[in-house]
Formats: sequence, structure tokens, C-alpha cells
Amino acid sequence: VTSGDIPFLGLREKIELDNVSFSYTRDGQEVPALRNVSITIPKGQTVALVGPSGAGKSTLVDLIPRFYDPTVGRILIDGQPINEYQTTSLRRKIGFVMQDPIFFPRHYPFKYRDRTRQ
Repeated sequence: VTSGDIPFLGLREKIELDNVSFSYTRDGQEVPALRNVSITIPKGQTVALVGPSGAGKSTLVDLIPRFYDPTVGRILIDGQPINEYQTTSLRRKIGFVMQDPIFFPRHYPFKYRDRTRQ
């Protein structure tokens, strides 16, 4: 992924995926993960991606901060192709909630008090 020249200052209007397809390469073979996805997400809109395991939900989300670039199609933010934005400034404006929880090891210094038993 190469970085663009335009600093990303924040979303003003919308994110658009225009006929986006993506394939992984596994053992020298192209494995499609997304095919012809088009969606417009207005600023402030909540979107749920629902589907079975392997349907491409995480892959679609990984395209927004440019962890990958689409194989086909384009992603636009406020009408600007996403690859024209600086990758670092784009990623600074994105927050993630991972699908797999992260547990702290037992030796992590925090106090836990069970408030369900009073």
C-alpha cells in the first residue's frame, strides 16, 4: 500500500465503496473474499455487517484504513479516492473495536471487584 499526498482531516460527508472486489492469494491461487460490493455510508450512520464466517466482513472493514487495497473497484471518502490520502493521517482518524476480545494476563496490575455480589 503506497501513501497518497493529501492529509486526511476527517470525514465530512460519506464513505463510498464502488464495485469493490478483493482477493487473497493463497498457495499461488486467487481466493475471492469480496465481489462487486457497492455501498454508501453517510457520516454519522451506524452500519452493521452481518454474515457467516468467511463472508468478507472483516476484509471489507480492513479496506477502509488501507490495510489492503481493493483488487477491483474504488473506495472514496468525501468523493476523493482513498489512495490519494496519506495513509498515516487516515489511520489516525479511525478507531477499531476488534471482533475477538483481548484479555489481560493475570499479572496485569489492575483491581477487579465483583459488583454483582452485594
